[in-house]
Amino acid sequence: MTLSANNKTSQQALDDDLFSLAPRHPDSRLETDWLFLYNKLPPDQWFGADYAYKTSGWLKVHTNIRKRQRILVQISEAYISGEFDWSEYRSQILKRINMHVLKLHQHHEVEDEGLVVCQKVC
Repeated sequence: MTLSANNKTSQQALDDDLFSLAPRHPDSRLETDWLFLYNKLPPDQWFGADYAYKTSGWLKVHTNIRKRQRILVQISEAYISGEFDWSEYRSQILKRINMHVLKLHQHHEVEDEGLVVCQKVC
């Protein structure tokens, strides 16, 4: 068997195995359809330079989203507890909420584009 034929056979075996995957954690909310990514990038490749770079960027964006969300929650809780009057709350929340929604929207557009590309290529 040639190297090319062997690679095609290996790829076919991986593609066939896509349908037998199931989440490993009993409480997983991960849909089985997403597990094809596990075969496309197995754990032993997770620390490769290219993957680590992309992952660190993705994690940084998500960390910033969660940080902005925590700040919005803190401001709202402060208003509810009476630490801010309406004018102060409005001033504090408006300057942050617009940026938060914009960044969230931009990030999801990038993720959606990546998903479409992955579905076409993967």
